[in-house]
Amino acid sequence: MVDDKPIMEQVHEYENLTVEVLNEDMKMCEIFQANVLLEKFPPSWSDYRNQLKHRKKNLTLQELISHMRIEEANPLKYKMEELSLNSSKANLVESSGTVVKDSAIKEKGRTQSGKDKVMSKLVLLRVFP
Repeated sequence: MVDDKPIMEQVHEYENLTVEVLNEDMKMCEIFQANVLLEKFPPSWSDYRNQLKHRKKNLTLQELISHMRIEEANPLKYKMEELSLNSSKANLVESSGTVVKDSAIKEKGRTQSGKDKVMSKLVLLRVFP
């Protein structure tokens, strides 16, 4: 299986192959059919494949396909969860209604009064505890 084609289309092709084998009067266990499909998952499904492998109960082919339909129907939910885990958050710190910019503090040649120095240190302490 590949990531380029829709997963359920590939599953349907696999189902057709298993039906052809069964129509030739060859016997094949349902759990074996499911495990073969499980091993052929595309690389993007490796986490889901590992999750299913570690289950105590073996799935039949039809059970696996129904699980795959559900998993494919919810990709946005999982992507949003991944994005929220990988994102960082920041807080805006304001003091007495004025925001002190880093560029103003680090500006060369500028002399700061005692009050300005204390205010800039307070702002930096709040940002970097």
